[in-house]
Amino acid sequence: MKDHQFYIRQCINLGKEAKSNGESPVGAILVKDGEIMASALEAGKAKKDITCHAEVEVIRNLREKLDIVDMSGYTMYTTHEPCILCSYAIRHHRISSVVWSISTGEIGGASSEYPILEANNIAIWGKAPELVKGFLKSNVRKSCLSSYFACCLLNGICLLQLNYLLNEITKHRTTKSQIK
Repeated sequence: MKDHQFYIRQCINLGKEAKSNGESPVGAILVKDGEIMASALEAGKAKKDITCHAEVEVIRNLREKLDIVDMSGYTMYTTHEPCILCSYAIRHHRISSVVWSISTGEIGGASSEYPILEANNIAIWGKAPELVKGFLKSNVRKSCLSSYFACCLLNGICLLQLNYLLNEITKHRTTKSQIK
C-alpha cells in the first residue's frame, strides 16, 4: 500500500517541475482510495494570477475532471503548508485531510494567526480536515535549492516568493513613475 511518503514524493517531483518553469517549487495532488485523482504545480507567474497556487490548481483540475464540489474523502498532499488562500479553498471543498512537508509560518493555513484549516467555528464548512505535518521535510528543502535563488524559509516566506514580490513592487513603482 502507498503511504504518505510515496505521495509527498510525487509532490516533490511536481515542485521540481514548477521550479524548472520559474515558479515557486510547490506541487500538490488529490488522492482518493489510494488513487491520485488530480495533480498540479504552482502556476502564478505563468498564468499571471496570484490564485494559481498548486493547491488551488489541483482543486480546479479535479473539479474540471469530475464536476464535483464536495471533496469529502479526498486527501490533499502538498510540498508546503497551504497558505490562507488555499486553506479557504480546501475548507470550501470539504477536503478530508491535508498532508504537507514544510510549514509556512505567518502565511500558513494552520501555523499562522489565521488557522483556517483548524477552524471548527464556521458551520458551513463542517468538520476541519485531519492535518498531517512534516513528511520528508529535508527532501522538500533540498528540492527548493536553485543556482539562481537560495530558496529557503525565512519567517515562513520562501525567498523565491519574496524575490518575485519585490520584482512586482519594483515594476509597479517604475510604471507609476513613468505615468507622472
